[in-house]
Amino acid sequence: PEITYDEPGIYSYSLTVTNAEGETGSYTGSVSAIVAYCRTTFEYGTFFNINNVKVGTIDHAPGLDNYNNYYNSVNTEFRSGETYEITINADPGKGGQFDENRVRVWADWNFDGQFSEDELIISKNVAFTDYV
Repeated sequence: PEITYDEPGIYSYSLTVTNAEGETGSYTGSVSAIVAYCRTTFEYGTFFNINNVKVGTIDHAPGLDNYNNYYNSVNTEFRSGETYEITINADPGKGGQFDENRVRVWADWNFDGQFSEDELIISKNVAFTDYV
């Protein structure tokens, strides 16, 4: 069977099956319904690279693809009320001394598929001189 959920979350299920001989079996479990996010885009070309992100159990090196989405492939567990350190390593931009890049981190705490201003947890401008 196929089930579609309207809201993200963790859902329990119970399934009873019957084979051709009339024997039955029951299965129970849970399934996680995820939110489908759109891909991010960059505004001024491909000059800036994030090389590594560390937070919680994540130690992820995305490669030189200039920006990255972590929502489907990399995850960690956070506990409410606790503080977590995040480290983001980046290369300087190719724009020279006048280059300024922005690093932003959002968390969709309410799983509504939208990143609202109150879910912006880091916003840092990184100037070329920050690497010297």
